[in-house]
Amino acid sequence: MQKLISIVVVFFPLLLSAQTGLSLGKGILKIDISKLPMILFYTDTTERKPLKTVEVVKDANGEVVIKNREEIDTWFKPEQLFLEYDIFMLRVDTIKGEWLKVYINNENGKAMWTKAAASQRFIEWPKFLLKEISAIDKHPLFNLDIKALPSEKSNTIKKIESADCFEVLEIKGDWMHIKTNLKGECNESKKIIRSGWIRWNQKNKLTINYSLMA
Repeated sequence: MQKLISIVVVFFPLLLSAQTGLSLGKGILKIDISKLPMILFYTDTTERKPLKTVEVVKDANGEVVIKNREEIDTWFKPEQLFLEYDIFMLRVDTIKGEWLKVYINNENGKAMWTKAAASQRFIEWPKFLLKEISAIDKHPLFNLDIKALPSEKSNTIKKIESADCFEVLEIKGDWMHIKTNLKGECNESKKIIRSGWIRWNQKNKLTINYSLMA
């Protein structure tokens, strides 16, 4: 049976600080934990010696874990990290050749550089939101209008509510075509939306939360 994992993209500690969320960046870097990767983080692309390292290994029971997890957790808070569901993701801020600047701590906005590797797959935001997620819902920092068409001038159907849960049908620029998600039984809204558009990117911020299917 597949398990639905609801993931709040911007962590709650951020909501209590002056920072209102990370920059949207370029997309998501998915890490294949089955390859037991060692991810090296550098302060700059000219550095030869990494400042930080995250290594995925198997423990004595054959379980996939992060080596020295307790120490790693003091500074490493990536986009998503649920090894039990084979989920390990970093948000990519900048790409420069084979180098990717990624957020190693989504709570304080700390970013470092890492080199592209066989265990990694970069996915731009539009493709990620369309192909890699199961549902989206309301982000607490944004009160989005659901529009009839992908335009601010279009008629407003309603404002997105915390009870709403949607499927993503299409991405067109900064706009996301949605309909009420009835498959995962995550929707609690009394009003079903069969077709609507919301802005998923506003001022370089991700305006929605997303859920992953594992």
